Amino acid sequence: MGKKSKINKTCYCCDKIGIGREHIPPKGLFPDMRNAPIGYNKFRSLVMKTVPSCDEHNNKKASLDEVFIYQIVSAAKFKNNSAVENIAKKRIKRLVESKTFHDKVFKDNKIIINNGKKTLAFRVNRDNFDMVVSCIASGIYFNETADKILPQRWIIASNIFKNENGGSIYNDEKYEKIESLSRLLECHVQFNSDCPWLFRYFIYCGNSLLIRMVIYDSVEINALVPDWNKT
Repeated sequence: MGKKSKINKTCYCCDKIGIGREHIPPKGLFPDMRNAPIGYNKFRSLVMKTVPSCDEHNNKKASLDEVFIYQIVSAAKFKNNSAVENIAKKRIKRLVESKTFHDKVFKDNKIIINNGKKTLAFRVNRDNFDMVVSCIASGIYFNETADKILPQRWIIASNIFKNENGGSIYNDEKYEKIESLSRLLECHVQFNSDCPWLFRYFIYCGNSLLIRMVIYDSVEINALVPDWNKT
């Protein structure tokens, strides 16, 4: 990747006019708070970037962002960041109290046994999840290079999805290659972050383009464009 060129005024995902600014990642993931760990609010502002966006890739996907935030916070392991955990879970509590949100997310929920414990499982719309992550990946790449990647080019894989037995839902060769590549690169490529326990990522450009993101130091997401050719 070369130096960042001057960012134009069209959307980071497409060639429509950018009528607003999209937060990358969605700002609802990192709520502002008073009793925050030292440095949280400062780094929160550094973690989130904004990119020019059309209405389709900003306001019209706001409801998808809310569901995505719920999924991430529900799956995260906050470790020693109890203050962040409390604020984040208050954020999703307000979402769940909305009947529209509740019906949309929990209409297919059921109790399952995971690691010997009862837990509530709900069906995830993978297409919607992948769309939000693809937009985040496109936004990261645009912010770094000023080049655009259409969201539909990305292949997404994450460690938050489990089957009824608690195992990974990814069982085909395509996703195994994504995971093995990301693990290999993680040992050799430096993550980009001012606050790694909040959000970090790296970009790898080779025969494939890979963006690996880690949210709340526990949720791992890989976005891959296979057979990458910038030209």
